[in-house]
Amino acid sequence: LVTSYLLNLFFKKYNLPLMIAPLLIGLSINFMLQNGFFSYIPKFSEILGIFANFGLIVILFFVGLKVEFHFMRNLSKNSSIMAINAGHTPFFFGLFATYIYTRNWIEALFVGIALAITAEEVAVGVLEELKMINKRVGQLIIEAGIIGDIFEITAIALLGLLLRTQIISNFTIFTLLFDFFMFLLIVLLMRYVLIEYLLRIVGKKARKFEYFGLAFVILLIITMSAEIFGFSSIIGALLAGILLKDKFHQDKLYVAEHHIVETIE
Repeated sequence: LVTSYLLNLFFKKYNLPLMIAPLLIGLSINFMLQNGFFSYIPKFSEILGIFANFGLIVILFFVGLKVEFHFMRNLSKNSSIMAINAGHTPFFFGLFATYIYTRNWIEALFVGIALAITAEEVAVGVLEELKMINKRVGQLIIEAGIIGDIFEITAIALLGLLLRTQIISNFTIFTLLFDFFMFLLIVLLMRYVLIEYLLRIVGKKARKFEYFGLAFVILLIITMSAEIFGFSSIIGALLAGILLKDKFHQDKLYVAEHHIVETIE
């Protein structure tokens, strides 16, 4: 974190995108881990894994808060074409190319989805720094990213279900349906009971940390529930963000949403 912060200061001085610093540090640490640089620190990889997984959950929660499903009907033809080129095309090429080498559909799906991820939040950060977010090209990139987000969420959900059928030996359709309806019940209770209750407690004039605390409780409960019922923390984190955004928009609590997004950023 210290190195990333110092590198950011260097990039800022030369007007380079600040997103590059943490990406470079992450790649460097990954390279050093693969080559045994941290072998003298007991369980370093496991400790780092805790932070990495937690960071992944928070990022996916942030993506869930940023997904604008109600904008889908207003998306342009150009955005759709860009989304196909940026997401769907590398997915199918990655899928078939990997299958040719491995003859394993699970591995091929992993590679396809990894190549399809468009990293919209990185693009938004770069566009904001270049002051291009409100220009036509910026809007096209963001609109294409919305389509990409929906594709990625669907693909990850389907992959999670597929992996369950491979891992669980006594897996049955009844087991899947039972787990699905139990998880769905928890999600509905969170959306229409717990979130309502927590918002009444904090009130409409809550402070920033109170809104963030509320969001964090929702995130942890849904993520834990998703893990218990085998739908992965990734799906839980995305759902937590989408549910909270839906509630904020329904009650027109745009200030609360802004506080949470700002804090996570």
